[in-house]
Order: sequence, then structure tokens, then C-alpha cells
Amino acid sequence: MEHRITITVTEHGHDPDNGERVLEGFLATHPETGPVVSQNTEDGTLTIAFTLDAPDGDVHEALSRCEAIALDGLRASKLRATKIAAVHAVALEADEVEPATELQPA
Repeated sequence: MEHRITITVTEHGHDPDNGERVLEGFLATHPETGPVVSQNTEDGTLTIAFTLDAPDGDVHEALSRCEAIALDGLRASKLRATKIAAVHAVALEADEVEPATELQPA
């Protein structure tokens, strides 16, 4: 089962260049997770979202892998460590993971 992980860190969102640095770090270390980075330059938060597979849908395994992936990506960005404001892990249903092959009703 796949899990969508979202990690929000503080401080790094103030500098617009940091979002690109973090995205490059995650793409360099774990491109298979499909990382997406967003940031709020006003409050200084930076959010990284990515998807990973965990055997048997085990959220504990997903969170354990999430930690290693996050550390790899953040280290590769060369930004200093900062406070983690939030971590969210959501199990995805099969129909959320695979793209629709036909037009869906609105």
C-alpha cells in the first residue's frame, strides 16, 4: 500500500531559493517518491510531500522509511537543520494511486 507523507519545516520557507534547494535534494536522493515542495514566504514554512510504498500497508514502516528519506533529502539540500512543525502520513486507496483510465463523472 502506498502512503502520502507530508513534512512541514519552519524557517526555510522565508527564502524563495530554499524550496528549489530542497526539491533538488529530494530528487537527487529519492526521485522515485515523486517529491513536491511548497513554501510560505510569509510564515517561513516549507512543506515537502512525497509518496512511498509500505509492505502490507504498515504505517509504522512507512513512517520509518519516511524519516530516512526526509533526512537524505534535507541533507542533500545543504540547509541547516530546523524545527519540524508537522508530519502527516495518509494511506492511499488503490483508486487514489493509479490514474483513471477513463473519464470520470463530475
